[in-house]
Amino acid sequence: MAKGYIAVGQSSFNADASSVNQSQLLEQASKIGAHVVLVRSRYTHTESGVMPLTLPKTTTSYSSGTATAYGPGGSVTAYGSGTTTTYGSQTTYIPYSTQRSDFSAVYLVRIRGRVGFYVVALDDDTRRKLGSNAGVRVDVVVEDSPAFTNDVLPGDILLKFNDTTIRSPEHYQELLNTYSGNSVNLTINRDGTTLTKVLPFQRL
Repeated sequence: MAKGYIAVGQSSFNADASSVNQSQLLEQASKIGAHVVLVRSRYTHTESGVMPLTLPKTTTSYSSGTATAYGPGGSVTAYGSGTTTTYGSQTTYIPYSTQRSDFSAVYLVRIRGRVGFYVVALDDDTRRKLGSNAGVRVDVVVEDSPAFTNDVLPGDILLKFNDTTIRSPEHYQELLNTYSGNSVNLTINRDGTTLTKVLPFQRL
């Protein structure tokens, strides 16, 4: 997130470890418009067994013989030969063994943020210190963004967006989505000190 990437998809599956390769992951990333794929794999078990392979089998036998006939004029001998073909099949059992793994893939896309940071809700301890339920905490600041350049820091408490008090992360996102100015005034609490930051506002 600090590099400007957000997740646009993820997948989890168990597969033969040798059947998953980089080209497959890149192909899926291309389909959904992702710029980066993070992959994790963990061996789970080995599957073993036998696979029957049945092939045709033919057997040919050869035979030959003679026959002698006797008559008043003497004897006659005849010679002959022949072949006999028998058709059938033969099954061979081939052993196999495959190593299987759990795979997890996260697909990321790099985006251009409006001000360059992500916020989360305040915890109860922070609310008590502020004496208010209003505000959100800066969680991640994107490198080289307006917020980064103007020294907004992770852990800062964002209190106001221009003159509007921020009630929640959802309210902050709504303010971002509906704002159309060129710059924004942010009121921040940093370790008990109130600061004002003026940031360029980037339209998407």
